[in-house]
Amino acid sequence: DQKGTFFSEGQIIFSGTGTLNVTSYGGHAICSDDYIRVRSGKINVLAAAKDGINTNEMFRVGRMASSAPVITINATGDGIDCGKGNILIEAGDITVNTIDDGIVASYEELTDATIDPSITIRGGFLKVNTTGEKGMAIKSNANYTQTGGTIQISTKGNGSKAINSEKDAAFTGGKLTAILEG
Repeated sequence: DQKGTFFSEGQIIFSGTGTLNVTSYGGHAICSDDYIRVRSGKINVLAAAKDGINTNEMFRVGRMASSAPVITINATGDGIDCGKGNILIEAGDITVNTIDDGIVASYEELTDATIDPSITIRGGFLKVNTTGEKGMAIKSNANYTQTGGTIQISTKGNGSKAINSEKDAAFTGGKLTAILEG
């Protein structure tokens, strides 16, 4: 049951001041069947055959700007994919380069009320570049909320979208710049 180069059945929590470099030739680069939390440090997904980061339950980045992590992802699949939970970005410097979707909360069935596939951006700096046809820089199968942070989006591909929210989208703070081609 190896789904990624760095794989765990349980939670993965990154903290400290070190650097992790991951290259995946056959699957996801970093993958958890539970949740992934990045508190600090530097993560470089140099290349991923599938998703750069793939998690089931939740993906959470940052806590305080003073210890904000730096994450760089280069992936053929999604940059960050949370399958049955939400994505929360509070601080950090995140760059995603992908052919598919950039950041996605992907639970589609919506039959389980306890699963909330929403995306919330409270802070940090995000740069998302997608180049594939119908690629979405940010995709939430529930709500999208931005209360802070700076987001720069560049999508190139027919049918591509900057932000796609299946339910409500709320922008109450921060900055968003989106450039779309195709």
